[in-house]
Amino acid sequence: MRLLFLGSDSPQSRATLDALLMSGIEPVEVLMHAPTGARLAIPLLGGDADSLPAVAARHGLPARQVSTSRLPKLAASSDAEILLVSCYPARVPERVLTRFPGGCYNIHPSPLPAWRGPSPIFWQLRAGKPHISVSLHAMSSRYDSGPLLGRCRFPVQRPLSWSTLHARAGRLGARLVEKHLIQPGARRIPRAQDENRASCQPAPRMRDFEVASSWSVEHALNFIQGVSGIGRPWVREDTGEVRFIRSASAASMHAPGSSEASVFRLADGALTLITWR
Repeated sequence: MRLLFLGSDSPQSRATLDALLMSGIEPVEVLMHAPTGARLAIPLLGGDADSLPAVAARHGLPARQVSTSRLPKLAASSDAEILLVSCYPARVPERVLTRFPGGCYNIHPSPLPAWRGPSPIFWQLRAGKPHISVSLHAMSSRYDSGPLLGRCRFPVQRPLSWSTLHARAGRLGARLVEKHLIQPGARRIPRAQDENRASCQPAPRMRDFEVASSWSVEHALNFIQGVSGIGRPWVREDTGEVRFIRSASAASMHAPGSSEASVFRLADGALTLITWR
């Protein structure tokens, strides 16, 4: 099955491509998003050791940077049967979605139809979910709304970071691709998403990085560590003052006669999350 890979220089894209290649699945070409207004499909060399072009170069794969406006022309000239998207930061034109006889598929790190949108791992961490889910779905003209082929999930385990969470999602996405699209005898039986359970969130804003005093210690620690690579978590003091969190640690203490509860203590940007038991 000839596959065209479309992504970005992100941890998820890099991990997906690397996992595919390690499984013996070699795309015919790797395409990355180019800035708006770019007129040419620019060949990319290795770059940094951990970059997407470097992953491709290690396996002798061509990698190019292409603008969304140029994507239909490249798709029309490709002999790939399948388009696979992993963390591509722009809308894929509808005329591209009809070009590939085997279909177009996207790896989305959420339990679709929940948490559609550009930053689903952020919102799962904010909701205090103990697992991060990954979905493989057929693409449609609506973001993250096409029929599902498969889902899986992995536990949120500390220490963690924004990049490690997305890399793990990318690797699991590659497994879904192998299972549902590539393996001999793989059966593609897409099922429609339940729109009654759908939700969509925007890109995070500063207000979304607040660590609420009602959260458990585990919830707060996972969120602080998981999102600090893209923004600054913060707490609101009793006075109403906003204090940004530089680091966080947890402590467990015994308070006779007390029920389980959590309290925050912030000093010099270091947040201590205390569980009373």
